Amino acid sequence: MKDQSLQPIFDQAFNQLYSNTERLEKINALQRHIENLGAPPLDCQLKHHFAPSTYGREILLPADSLVIGKTHRHAHLNIISQGMVTVATEHGVTTYVAPCTFVSEVGTKRAVYAHEDTIWTTIHPNLTNTTDTDQIEAEIIVPPEEVQGFRASVGLEVLQLQGEQQ
Repeated sequence: MKDQSLQPIFDQAFNQLYSNTERLEKINALQRHIENLGAPPLDCQLKHHFAPSTYGREILLPADSLVIGKTHRHAHLNIISQGMVTVATEHGVTTYVAPCTFVSEVGTKRAVYAHEDTIWTTIHPNLTNTTDTDQIEAEIIVPPEEVQGFRASVGLEVLQLQGEQQ
């Protein structure tokens, strides 16, 4: 979603002291809110890069956009080569300014506010060397209905989120 009025909403949602559970619920609530608005998808100019056993996914996040990421099955590298973003995860809120590289831990889900046009590349294993991006996504992304079971399987706290059945 792209809108200059999103930064205050992002700041209000995440610039407070919350527990991990509360912060993850805020991310999920923000995702539901965006979905309920029915906003058109962002034009993020996605590029795919392939090297032996490696997949790179490069995305352009337009300035003043808000994106909710998916839960990843493994730790992976993130490279921000242009721009500035503020990222909220269950572990806290961090602002990244290009150029920078960092590691996302297994099971991470994030809300991202792009202050500037930002180029963000994630690097993932691709042990089968496939170029089928649907297959790669199935290997690296946890479907929403499997997130709690996945978290338990990798030793992460299983979070009972608001509105979720046990």
